[in-house]
Amino acid sequence: MPSDKDTDSNGGATNVVVGPDLDSTRSPLDKKHYRQILLPNGLRAVLVSDVVAMTQAYNSGGLYDEEDNSDDEISAEEVKKNADDGSSSSTSTEAEHGLRDAAAAMLVGVGSLYDPPECQGMAHFLEHLLFMGSEKYPEENAYDKFMSKHGGSENAFTEEEHTVYHFEIPQEHLASALDMFAQFFIHPLMLESSVEREIQAIESEFQLVKNSDSSRASQLMKYTCGRSFEEHPFSKFGWGNYKSLKEIPAQNEVEPLRMMREFFNEHYYASNMRLVVVGGYTLDYLEEHVIKSFSPIRSKDPLGSYTWSQTFDSPIKKYGLPLAAESMQNIFYMAPVRDRHSLSLTWQIPSQIDNWRSKPCDYISHLIGHEGEGSLLASLKSKSWATACCAGVGDGGEENASSHAFFQVSFALSEEGMDHWEEVVSELYQYVGMLRYHCQEGLPEWMYEELGCIYEVAHKYADEEPPEDFAVSLAEEMSPWWNTPPDRLLDASGLYFEYNPELIRKIVDEYFCPSNARIVLSSTLFGRSGEYEEAENTYRGDCSHSFKFDDESFVSIDKTFDPKVCGAPHIEPYFGTPFWIQKVSEEQIRSWSACAKPGLPPPGTNISLPQPNEFIPTNFDLKPLPETDCDHPLLNCSIKLQTNVGKRKQWFPATVTQYNSVKNEILCHYEDEHQRWHQMDVQAWDLVSSNLTSSDFEGTLDKKTIKYRVVSVAIEGEKASMKFGDETDLEVECGKAFPSIPPAASPSRLPVLLMNTNELKFWHLQDRKFKRPIADLRLNLNCIDANKTALHSACADILVNLVSEHLTEVAYMASVCELGSALSANDGGFSVRVHGFDDKLLTLFLIMLETFLRFRSNHTDRLPDGFCEQRFKLVVEKYIRGCHNSDMKASKLSSSARIRCLRPGSYSARQKLKAIERISIPTFSKTISGIMKNVGAEGFFHGNIDTAGAIAAKDKILSLLRSGSNGVINGGLSRKKYPPQYVLRLPSKPCSVLLATKDPTETNAAVELYLQVGKDNTFDRVMVDVLMELMYEPMYNQIRTLDGFGYSVSCDARWTNGIVGMHFCVVSPSKTAQEIEARIDRFLLEYRKTLTDMSSEEFMEHLIGLATEKLNMFHSLSEETDHFWSEIRDGRYNWEVERDEVICLKTITKEQTLKAYDEWINPENKKRKKLVIKVVASEGPAAEGRPDVKQEDVEDFNDKCVNECHAFCKNQTFGRIY
Repeated sequence: MPSDKDTDSNGGATNVVVGPDLDSTRSPLDKKHYRQILLPNGLRAVLVSDVVAMTQAYNSGGLYDEEDNSDDEISAEEVKKNADDGSSSSTSTEAEHGLRDAAAAMLVGVGSLYDPPECQGMAHFLEHLLFMGSEKYPEENAYDKFMSKHGGSENAFTEEEHTVYHFEIPQEHLASALDMFAQFFIHPLMLESSVEREIQAIESEFQLVKNSDSSRASQLMKYTCGRSFEEHPFSKFGWGNYKSLKEIPAQNEVEPLRMMREFFNEHYYASNMRLVVVGGYTLDYLEEHVIKSFSPIRSKDPLGSYTWSQTFDSPIKKYGLPLAAESMQNIFYMAPVRDRHSLSLTWQIPSQIDNWRSKPCDYISHLIGHEGEGSLLASLKSKSWATACCAGVGDGGEENASSHAFFQVSFALSEEGMDHWEEVVSELYQYVGMLRYHCQEGLPEWMYEELGCIYEVAHKYADEEPPEDFAVSLAEEMSPWWNTPPDRLLDASGLYFEYNPELIRKIVDEYFCPSNARIVLSSTLFGRSGEYEEAENTYRGDCSHSFKFDDESFVSIDKTFDPKVCGAPHIEPYFGTPFWIQKVSEEQIRSWSACAKPGLPPPGTNISLPQPNEFIPTNFDLKPLPETDCDHPLLNCSIKLQTNVGKRKQWFPATVTQYNSVKNEILCHYEDEHQRWHQMDVQAWDLVSSNLTSSDFEGTLDKKTIKYRVVSVAIEGEKASMKFGDETDLEVECGKAFPSIPPAASPSRLPVLLMNTNELKFWHLQDRKFKRPIADLRLNLNCIDANKTALHSACADILVNLVSEHLTEVAYMASVCELGSALSANDGGFSVRVHGFDDKLLTLFLIMLETFLRFRSNHTDRLPDGFCEQRFKLVVEKYIRGCHNSDMKASKLSSSARIRCLRPGSYSARQKLKAIERISIPTFSKTISGIMKNVGAEGFFHGNIDTAGAIAAKDKILSLLRSGSNGVINGGLSRKKYPPQYVLRLPSKPCSVLLATKDPTETNAAVELYLQVGKDNTFDRVMVDVLMELMYEPMYNQIRTLDGFGYSVSCDARWTNGIVGMHFCVVSPSKTAQEIEARIDRFLLEYRKTLTDMSSEEFMEHLIGLATEKLNMFHSLSEETDHFWSEIRDGRYNWEVERDEVICLKTITKEQTLKAYDEWINPENKKRKKLVIKVVASEGPAAEGRPDVKQEDVEDFNDKCVNECHAFCKNQTFGRIY
């Protein structure tokens, strides 16, 4: 029950009210502790004590607030209370290295639906301005600079009904970060000098999404909803751009900054905010700092008048459903930007926010969007009409708001499907009719129970989210307009609580009908968007109001729609989307209504309700660890051992890294990197973890010849690290010294090679960190001719798509049970992956591999058994569309071109398209057979799988590989014969590549400046990381914020097949490519002085921040698998690369950094190895300097430019690196 606490604070607040307990609803594997508090000003906050991070801090000597370290030390009693309450095992286990970061998120209950009609985009604009300084911290980039210097990150986003601000920061800087963060909401400056620049930044951000077909469809629905701005706020333009925030307000003599301040005062008050803070501190400590920093936020009502029982009614709720009757029963034909054929049908239904207990729409979407046998998609695929289907109410505020919800069913159609789209809709309504029939007869409750079971196990064994992601998702769950019960914040969205068939029936019967439907058909058969946007005879919309329906708005229903004869399109005014509207004929409405009547599907149809899912896991047991390397209370603890040195006794620090239960011995890793086994004098069960750090505890080893004391106890979630039990530990935790470097892991804790032949190289690692019944199995099939020609590369892509399409039904059933799978092609061959609950994991993996390998043993001109020509043609059609859609954005083209310039063996989408112009099944089969003739496989099995299980999996995989070659052992491939991944060696003179955008409506220019360093080695790799850490925030602040070049400005390290480099990128709608390149080089030149003048203290802070980041813990098994797999894939096999890098980082000096800067970066060095990719826009200011090339010839021109780059570099490469 809520309770009052009298709390003194700087804000003068008292009577903080504690909210409902959340600990009882957390996942059993969630080690965090929670407290909800209600401040007197009305701010609700959830405090999250990260026990893993807190115990790590305490083990290091206590974690203090860097600004006030007099009274905030965490006591041993508090740590013991939090660690030993049953939430974590008393037996220590190994886990991720590094201290987990702290994080915070603030949700404000106002979003784009609240924008004033005369200044649309206001909520988004305000989000930008709050980053631009406060009264307490007036420097415009103070917050960004603080985050960057200390290894943190920050961001924000605006939804329809809320705005979220969030950050992540190393633990020792949390208190300072919270104080700066709170000032956003107390006294932001919102200066006139920032307004113009941030409007330009929003315009740049808008230009980045302007050609997104999904964004265009979203805005088209808003524009044509049939409501005025006053009738429903849904009709407004929420993105914001220069027109909506500058030009239109100026026309109406409205001053945006004044309106913004009014907007802030109206909506930014404490009771409209929700705060989440995650930190490695006690709940009392977190509460103290939240009260101190956030109590000054303005209260709307008298202090202390708020209670936990209060609920909130969104002012948006009163508007009701947003789509007017005149907007329904229409077909909207949309000319897209990309090559696509899609059909989308939307039913508007009442808001589903209050239905969180039964989640009826989740149940319905599971049925309509099902992809297994008997599904709607399976039926449409059998006719070659559709390749994908998605159904349900989306997570975004547009789809599920306090006023409404949209249940949308979307299909990716084939060209043949476009000719039958009415029949596709008919089949959808037949499925609805079947659901209505079962609603009357009684829907099978077992399906709901099956879904509930899947949700429950997913919640129980959920991965630990990164702190920032967790804070954001929890803050959104607290949103005022959601009104989630405070005691169910942790599980309301993730679990089913009750079965409510009446709600399901009501939605299906009353709302899933043709009269309540809106259809959007988007296809390049209607032309591309760019063909209409500049045409003079189009009907251009007006930004001052939403679309007005009249008789002239519609295409005649007497005509089959054809844009060539149906007249000019309407143009949506912000995105410039061309569209036509046609009423659905009464005859068609009657036909669809008949299909939707309750009843079983007609004879001959293939649709039915799903069958029970065979992939539901039933075994959740954790595999036992080997006796020679198992758990022990001292495992990963830092201890001190007293031993004789001559005639004196001395204490030496060490870390316990392994326990052998057979011999009852522990392996100790000493400070000088030596290791030694010691005999325990007592059995493991005689040690009590909670007593190990007691001041009077002292144990003995080796028949009582050695004494030991425990300096720090590891808990579940912590890896071994060296602690000294003195002031050096505290300096680390206060951010004044490098983080402690963990001892090198013993070979048994790293991937172990179970088989090493040319046929199969197979690695295994049993998880002892995350303690979940999950695993991750990956396999690379390295094929010597995988990337031999563009035809080989394209056929490899098609093969992956063909097999994936064939396995859709099986893969989908597994995915419903949290068992994910992926099949992909790469420059070296193919990759297969399955991850999730380990119970049925190998079954799915073997199905995928066996299906894929059918093509290896196929030496005919036909497809293997089970594959048909019809599906092949459908896959090729879809692949061709994907090639047409590649590199449409300037930023995508610049990155793709950079990679192709550096890697001569890679091919553009255009080259692949030319190679398969007349592709036939015999050509395809012959090419694939050649690719897969010689295969060398390499795999990795990681997770809840012991050695015996891994060996069994290895044997089954090897058997399939051999059967796939008709039993012939062809010797496989040695790693030396794997397809080489050569990288071009840049000369000591700049190489410039000027390209043109392929999208005729692209308004952005993109420049990527790449500086090559050389072959991979630890020092160069670390030095590049240091330089990028130092330069990122200054470059972003100067070029993005102060110079206003564009929203996307970044720099980072690049590791390209064993070659180290640096990458500086700017995307801009307002500057030419030449101007961007010049500005980047000028920044690089000017930054040398900044680096020279940097104090030793600031330089060290950056190094410490980078070291902390490198030692950050993995949050999930998949993250750790990614790390190990990248080492296997690249052939480097450096399992502890971050540890090596931090050891190197510790030696880096400012002088070395300046020397590297002058050698690699300084524009005055004429020998630096520079490649610059300049992509010029198609229209707008950024189009100046565009190459004189016809639009239809752009891709060939770009390919020619890339080839010229290779010739400029004389096609010299570094050779094979790994």
